[in-house]
Amino acid sequence: MVKPINQLRSDYNLTQKELSELTDIPLKMIESWEDGSTKIDAWICNLLGGYLKQYPKNEYGIITHTKGVYTINQIKDVLLPYAINHQIYQAILIGDYANDIQNPLSHIKIIIQYMDKRKKSTTIVDELNRSFVKVVEIYDKSQIKKYTDMFDEMKEGVILFTGQMAYNQIAEMISH
Repeated sequence: MVKPINQLRSDYNLTQKELSELTDIPLKMIESWEDGSTKIDAWICNLLGGYLKQYPKNEYGIITHTKGVYTINQIKDVLLPYAINHQIYQAILIGDYANDIQNPLSHIKIIIQYMDKRKKSTTIVDELNRSFVKVVEIYDKSQIKKYTDMFDEMKEGVILFTGQMAYNQIAEMISH
């Protein structure tokens, strides 16, 4: 079934202007499709629907570099598979997202602790920045000095997972 443009916009909580900016389709064209003055072919609606599916969304709408925010559960769900691949023992969310003051331009800041304290991985940053549409900043817990601002942020952060908890959550995700 082909969804009309206004329904696609509604599904992703987009205004006509935002859809225009996201897709480079002129605003006047989107307006004329929606008001019925120009007929839109079904394949265009399908193409737009497929294009929008590349972006994550939640109850607040679409998440792009400049629109929307992730929920903590979405961050956890994206991060969990990396826990096994990179042998991460603990992940703590800090910054705007941890303090529930995130906005569409907020970075996702995570402190990680590896199972092997000698392990250092720079590839995880690149991998996570490909998995999220927001900028991700990763900090190694072993590098954080006591009595610094970062140390205080870590103490107040949101624990995304720790130890066996990560593996239990992954097993639960797979079973659904």
